[in-house]
Amino acid sequence: MLVVLCATMLRLSASLDPYLHPWDERYHALVAKHLAVHPLTPTLYSDPKLPNDPTNWTASRNWVHKPPGALWCIALCIKLIGAIPLAVRLPSILLSALSAFLLVQLGASMASRSVGFWAALLFAVNGHLIELAPGRTSTDHVDAIFVAVMLAALSSAWRMCATRKWWWAMFFGALFGASFLTKSWPAFLALPVVYMMLRGALVPWRMGITFLGVGIAASLIMILPWSIYSQLHFPDEIALEHLALWSHVNTGVEEHERPWYYYLAQLPMMQGELISLFFRGR
Repeated sequence: MLVVLCATMLRLSASLDPYLHPWDERYHALVAKHLAVHPLTPTLYSDPKLPNDPTNWTASRNWVHKPPGALWCIALCIKLIGAIPLAVRLPSILLSALSAFLLVQLGASMASRSVGFWAALLFAVNGHLIELAPGRTSTDHVDAIFVAVMLAALSSAWRMCATRKWWWAMFFGALFGASFLTKSWPAFLALPVVYMMLRGALVPWRMGITFLGVGIAASLIMILPWSIYSQLHFPDEIALEHLALWSHVNTGVEEHERPWYYYLAQLPMMQGELISLFFRGR
């Protein structure tokens, strides 16, 4: 529990700024504040007299640039304790603590208590992950909450493999759906991990297919209501977001042109300086 407390205190201490940070915390906080009033209508601003540009996520009235999962969490805190900076950051802080706890449990179950401890400790002190929770870096609370939900989904998937119980497949599917509602397509990174879990736990292929079928059904129950609703109510904005999604693959958008090795150079900052030892060992 000390490592969980460490993760919590590091993120809490960094969250005591009395103001919101410009990228992207202010946008997420404003949309969440409006969701606290009308949960099914994500808006950046509600006054119809203001200019509206659906092609620009910083000026679109109906704001579907990010799925609503993380913003609903923030909206709930704003509803409960008021529109203050700490309310915006509280879901990220609490779910980061949950992430550390899940890593302890997952590492201990898959390998040993020592592995679980070190995995959680590295998570707790990772500079980039600490900066996400207080909104100090871009994508902030969306990514912080996404990491927590993804870890919960993978923890359920591992329990599914270890116990061979179908209800863990249902939990995995529901949490996978929740991760999709938090970060959209990056949630599919869970699927190859689950495949490796099934192979590593020697789950028979028929049982594995059944588990995946149950998981997919549970995830669709989570994903489809919002997907259909948003497509019906915000068709233009959703269409533009789909077009923009693919442009990120091969185009430098919003003055974010970078060389091909940019993310490799960022690995020490994102994953910690020890990542360099891993590549050197290879």
